Amino acid sequence: MEDTSGLQLMLASMILIAIGGHFLYKTRHWGTISVIDIAVWMGAVYFGLGPWVAYFAAGGHLPIVEQELLIRGYIAIWLYFLGLIAVQFFTEIRIPTVNQEGQHEFVGRLASMLRDAGRTKPGAIIICYAIVLVVRTILALGYGILFSSSGFDNVAKLPYLLVMFRLMCEVVAGGCLLWACAAFWLGNKHRGLVIFILAVEAVYNFMQGRRWMMSYFILIALAHIAVRGKIRFRYLALGAAVAALFWAVLMPAFIGIRKTVLWAPNQTGEIVTDVWNATVKYYDEKNTPADDTINRELKTRPLIAGFIFQILECQDHGGPMMMGRAIGAGVIAATPRYLFPGTKPIYDSELYVLGFYAPYGMPGGDTDSTWVAEPVADFGVIGGLMGGLILGSILAVGERIGLAVFRDRPWVGLCVTGAMVSIAFLVEQNLEATWELARNSIFLIIIAKLITPAQHTTVESFGDEELAGYPEDSLA
Repeated sequence: MEDTSGLQLMLASMILIAIGGHFLYKTRHWGTISVIDIAVWMGAVYFGLGPWVAYFAAGGHLPIVEQELLIRGYIAIWLYFLGLIAVQFFTEIRIPTVNQEGQHEFVGRLASMLRDAGRTKPGAIIICYAIVLVVRTILALGYGILFSSSGFDNVAKLPYLLVMFRLMCEVVAGGCLLWACAAFWLGNKHRGLVIFILAVEAVYNFMQGRRWMMSYFILIALAHIAVRGKIRFRYLALGAAVAALFWAVLMPAFIGIRKTVLWAPNQTGEIVTDVWNATVKYYDEKNTPADDTINRELKTRPLIAGFIFQILECQDHGGPMMMGRAIGAGVIAATPRYLFPGTKPIYDSELYVLGFYAPYGMPGGDTDSTWVAEPVADFGVIGGLMGGLILGSILAVGERIGLAVFRDRPWVGLCVTGAMVSIAFLVEQNLEATWELARNSIFLIIIAKLITPAQHTTVESFGDEELAGYPEDSLA
């Protein structure tokens, strides 16, 4: 079969160029950045930059894929971006505000909340983050759930109430981190609390892996440009230095230590002891196993479009389109199991798709679910557009709800918006991850309205007399 590495790199580069143009357009008005923009840019990182990373890691070649499958797969990806941008076009708004220099300008929902994050009462953040820390500590010390991948076997041991607390904490932690990122650049007077949350989240995200750390750094950068309205070179240089340190020094250590903790035969069952023993073992072995693992992952993990090609190939071999069952599987997997009589039918949308296409040549094992792959399983190439429209709608509605809730309960609005940001960052994810975060955001809003008083704040930074010249429909 002909080597199609060049074609794949060309198609990936076209995404980088087009979305790069979208990014440059947004640099003219940083305050208008929305959650959907984040999803678009992260999609370009995975689908555009990913093949280049794998290409160089593999020594100048990519896995061979038939030319027709490549073209159809990337058409689906382009349709996905089109769906996201279409939703943004029809839902985007501008809110009048005043920047730090005292200049009047219009900003989007996300920037509006970030710039007014200082109005959030610190007591609510302290209580919420304390709950997050308690739940994470119980999970780590009681059930060994600390690293990424450590939850796959251990989560089945969790009491169902703790499972729900764990999922809710993902939303609450996202809101606390979003508040801390904004408060850091706003110069919030509660500096100690801000630094504490940023430091703890850095450690926690580091334990979850490269994707989480990349999202962490990008969120800090986005909060900076949303609040300040510009990028400063010294912060850019500092960020580059930290990223280089993380990639060259810290991540190899993480890979080696995690591998030892998760798969070593001589585990004690005590997570603290196992981490310590793994750390000692890692440095005694001069990190060679970690280097091998990183090199192997860099050759394969960035190629998340591979699942799309496999699905299209199975459809060419006679596999029928799933006609909504793949997307529906994500909804079922995210539905609490107590709502199902007997045994819950679907626990994982990715495994459901793999099983459906197994008779038509779908290989088994771990793969890369995305909001392109599963919709393609449902509707073929046009499914990419459906995936973009559905995901974009979830993000747009969630951002709008976050802003609406922010007026009365800022901490809840930040949590809902933080959940939407998490969805936008995690391009490579099973569909139930999106539905779970959206579901938990709704639960949090209901609980907050039942047990907490309204704060009665607004997000507009102008006084009433200054707002008189603006049309009412400009205020979301």
